Amino acid sequence: MLPAWTFYRVELFHYDVLSDTPNEVLYVRVNTGGENAAVGATKAWPTLDAAQIADFTTPTGAKAGAVTDMAPSLKWTVPPSLYVGSAYLYDNSTATATNSQSETNRYFLATVLSFDPAALGDLNATGYVFNNVRAGTSMSSYTQTLGSNPNPRCTPNTVPALATVDSYREIGLSFRDATRKLDTAAWTWQN
Repeated sequence: MLPAWTFYRVELFHYDVLSDTPNEVLYVRVNTGGENAAVGATKAWPTLDAAQIADFTTPTGAKAGAVTDMAPSLKWTVPPSLYVGSAYLYDNSTATATNSQSETNRYFLATVLSFDPAALGDLNATGYVFNNVRAGTSMSSYTQTLGSNPNPRCTPNTVPALATVDSYREIGLSFRDATRKLDTAAWTWQN
C-alpha cells in the first residue's frame, strides 16, 4: 500500500528531432495526496435511501437474494453542489464445489452490478451492467474440475445471494465533491 502522502508527477513530451531535449511538454500533472480521515466528518455526502441499504446489505433484507437481472434501481439524496456519477452493488460470497476426484473446496463468487444515472443530477439509477470477476481457472472447461481445484465457471450476470456465512456485500455511490475530488460513500455488511 502506498502512503497517503505519496505524490506522483506525470509528464508527456513531444520530440520532433533526435535529441535529449523535448520540443514541447504536452502535459504536466502532480497529484494531490490522500485526504485525512477527519476531513470526512466535515464533508457533505450523498445518502442512499435507508430502506434500500437495509434491503441489499442484511441477510433478511428484501433484496438480499441473488440479483439476476438489471431491474434493481437505487435512489439517493445529495447536498447542493454534488452529483452522483455512478453507483454499484458488490458481493463477495463463498460457495463450495466438488471436483472429479471428489474433493470439495470453497471458492469465492464476486460480482458487481453497476448503476449509471441517465443524466447528470439524476437522483436514481437502474442497473446497467454486470462486472463478473473471473479467475483464470474458471475460464477453461478442462481446468474447472482439475485436481484439487474445483473452481467452477462463474455464472454470468448474477450477484450471488447474501449468505449468512462467509459473505460480504457492499453498496456504494461514487460522486464528485465541490473540489472535484472523486469520493465513494459505501455501506457494507460482512459476517
